[in-house]
Amino acid sequence: MSKIDDLASSIGKIFPERADENGTKWMSDHKEWVRALMRNVQPLPDSRRLLVAEALAEWNEKEKAFLNAYGSGKTRSEFLDESRRMVDEVTATGEPLNPENISKLEWKGVLNGEPFSDVGKIIGIGEYNARTHTVRNMGWVNLFAWILPIADPGNAVEYRSVGAVMATIMLCGAVIKRWPTDDLDKFRFLLDVANGQEDRQPQ
Repeated sequence: MSKIDDLASSIGKIFPERADENGTKWMSDHKEWVRALMRNVQPLPDSRRLLVAEALAEWNEKEKAFLNAYGSGKTRSEFLDESRRMVDEVTATGEPLNPENISKLEWKGVLNGEPFSDVGKIIGIGEYNARTHTVRNMGWVNLFAWILPIADPGNAVEYRSVGAVMATIMLCGAVIKRWPTDDLDKFRFLLDVANGQEDRQPQ
């Protein structure tokens, strides 16, 4: 098991898994489910700090490999700026990205072997993650986008930056999996959370 999985499992034993009794709100109203959980996050125990450091070290290696594959020399901030623009433009039709939308989304460049189009890059990101599991699941995104930033606010900037990369990679994967718009919105919301636009820390 990876250190990130270890941390996610360890944190899960401390913080509530659900904000509602029957556990269905995460499906019916994902944003409110996350916001409710945010209010329940407690300070990070000192006993977990070494594991957090190990998980961050593991992620930095994963991210380095990902950015090298995405575009040699790209920084984290450059990737985030470019990918968010691409996803917003490609999904602007409000429809899932699929073959029926080829004409609307101008896939011709991709089909003609031009891999550096926006759609081509999004496909590449999604396929890379599917192959390497750089970001294993949404639990990893939640962990860095809002759980750790609230639990350990002194290091929130670094956690959120990692969470933003994770959310973006998952968002690109969701686009190419033809997920419906509401599922794409879940990852957009987590990206906004990681960017500090949904601060709901306990008072």
